[in-house]
Amino acid sequence: MKLYDICFEAEEQCLDNIEIRSVTDDTRKLSKGDIFLCIRGNRFDGHNAAPRMIAQGAALVVAEHDTGVRPQLIVPDTRKYFAVLAARYYGNPQEKLKMIGVTGTNGKTTIAHIIKHIIEQRGKKCACIGTAGIDLCGSFYEADKDIPTTPRPMELFAFLHEAVKNGAEYCSIEASSQALAQDRLYGIQFAAGIFTNLTQDHLDFHGSMENYYKAKKRLFLQCDNAIINIDDKYGKRLYDEISCHKASYSMKDAADYYSVNIKTKPSSVTYWLSCQREEKSFPVKFAMPGIFNVDNSLAAAAACCEIGADTIYQCVRALETFKGVRGRCEVIYDGSFTVICDYAHTSDALEKILKTVKAFAEGRIICL
Repeated sequence: MKLYDICFEAEEQCLDNIEIRSVTDDTRKLSKGDIFLCIRGNRFDGHNAAPRMIAQGAALVVAEHDTGVRPQLIVPDTRKYFAVLAARYYGNPQEKLKMIGVTGTNGKTTIAHIIKHIIEQRGKKCACIGTAGIDLCGSFYEADKDIPTTPRPMELFAFLHEAVKNGAEYCSIEASSQALAQDRLYGIQFAAGIFTNLTQDHLDFHGSMENYYKAKKRLFLQCDNAIINIDDKYGKRLYDEISCHKASYSMKDAADYYSVNIKTKPSSVTYWLSCQREEKSFPVKFAMPGIFNVDNSLAAAAACCEIGADTIYQCVRALETFKGVRGRCEVIYDGSFTVICDYAHTSDALEKILKTVKAFAEGRIICL
């Protein structure tokens, strides 16, 4: 691959059209022929490593200010430009997919997997990227500590490229607040973005709830449609502040999509799903316990309906055949007693799962 193939700005500045191997911002992984992007982080500034990267064989340094090395390309924002280069390197696969992003403190993984299931019930292929693994419609990669919830640009666009090769038409992806703050998803236009809720988490990274909220909000600056939980106070605020087409969902009040007559059981929930646009209501039996899974299934159905992937009736039918997500309110055993495995990693999530179990438990509840 030549430099001009992915770095149009280099051609504009008459830099040599040299051979390029890859693109990286990691000083530990740079190989000869790589483009190195200088990223300024909290504890390390990649600009300080530019001379060393050139000495190690970097084909080009991309920086936000003059680092004194050559060849060098100066851009306004290296984080955003990293996402641009990564997308170009893999042929802009995001443009060949209908992207659905899910953000919020809790519920992202479950919603992303329900969306995949609904779409695939209609005979379409949908990739799914998040903490439960990377499913690319023919290839699967286990989640591990080296791949964050929302992968870094080169990994992310490599996954999207592979999904397209495998015939995917859609992709549901968890959009973490860190990824949004770091512009890993920059340049992707989402068919839909879903906001689930916002509770205290990742404040070591964001510093305050306000910064945390603003990071989540960034997703909706690049969405055609927004699906927002208005039971959450930050969801109500978001609904009022964004300008793209939006739909609300709720378990408490009338909304574009809302639930009534909710009943919880050890291995499922049942409710009626009402759609204001179609002025219809449908009974739902969803095979994941927990009242919060009413929210999750409601959000997924609303998203698929809003982007035209399916009618609300077909979405409801698909919900009834969904088998659950590993480690997400997963019923491992349901006999004389019930064993549930859940990822609950925040105080809010733990409180919700315990309240859910308490609603149907006939004996003691043991939390490990």
